[in-house]
Amino acid sequence: MLAIKRLAMKRFAAALVLASSPGLLLAQGPPGGARPAPPVEYTEARSYSLGASLELPGSVEALRRADVATQVEGLVVKLLVREGDRVKREQKLAELDTASLDARKITLEADVIEAETRLRSAQSRHRRAQSLFEGELISDEQLDSARFEEEALEARRVSLRASIDELELQLRQSVILAPFDGAVTAKLTEVGQWVQEGAAVVTLLSLEELEVAIDVPEVHIGRVRLGQSASVKLDAYPTQPLAGKVSVIVPEADPAARTFPVKISVPSGGGRVRTGMTATVTLAPSSPRQATIVPKDALVSEGDGWIIFLLQPDDTVKQVAVVIGEGVGQWVESRGEVQPGERVITRGNERLRPGQTVRPAPREYPAP
Repeated sequence: MLAIKRLAMKRFAAALVLASSPGLLLAQGPPGGARPAPPVEYTEARSYSLGASLELPGSVEALRRADVATQVEGLVVKLLVREGDRVKREQKLAELDTASLDARKITLEADVIEAETRLRSAQSRHRRAQSLFEGELISDEQLDSARFEEEALEARRVSLRASIDELELQLRQSVILAPFDGAVTAKLTEVGQWVQEGAAVVTLLSLEELEVAIDVPEVHIGRVRLGQSASVKLDAYPTQPLAGKVSVIVPEADPAARTFPVKISVPSGGGRVRTGMTATVTLAPSSPRQATIVPKDALVSEGDGWIIFLLQPDDTVKQVAVVIGEGVGQWVESRGEVQPGERVITRGNERLRPGQTVRPAPREYPAP
């Protein structure tokens, strides 16, 4: 709305320049000193189907893409996939050397056996000390000493068990698994290479969850909604369109192109749809309706609303109030006393008065 008002102000300034140009005024006014009729330009209002289908180019993208990383550092001893391989979720991708982890686990398991043996002995001594204490044969300090020994050995056993659990986790993490079904697009390491914790080993793309990315011009973004049906025609398979739905509407426009990124979810088409393919997306119409549209230049701001000047057969103008609706390029929906085919003033309309005589000339606007 603000953009249209600014446009109206610009048209007002242009009209002042137009009025002050000697080449556009009559060289000599009519007899009696009457003011000459001002020059104006007009365009016919049109009937237009709003909400019709919208066709835009796009490209296929994977919904999920991951550089699959290792959670532990180590030496790569097996790389079980190559570029182009299809993999299933939890399938092995690579393995790291676990010799040092295995050795540490054996040592810790032996320490646990020793700690448990000593713990059982300490528990036995604690029970005897409790009996002797109850018979008043030992002191409080001797009973406490037996209890502290048992508690210390129990704590060591728990600590050793936790260390074994941690080692077992590292052993599991030494086998790198696919996080989802997909295809390997790049190997990022090789057998014999040392990888750090967090280093990627392969790049994986999901082939089951695909999207087609399109850029919707701002004049049409109001016609797009989440869940809206779409037909996706791949350039590689033009006779086999896919059924899709709008899954993402990014609410921020590209400041240079004035387009909004939108994504259409599509099925994999049995594996024939691949990332990077080009496509044509046709968005289903959203409640199409016939409307009268006029060039945005025809609008003149008046108070909190808008007016339009209609060119009459006798070259006089008639002022009508309108309510504007959906925009389509350089045109806008006009609801009010304007019918398709009527001539609306689009240039020189800022200082007109109802009933004023004008000198009209036609002006063409590109079709929406």
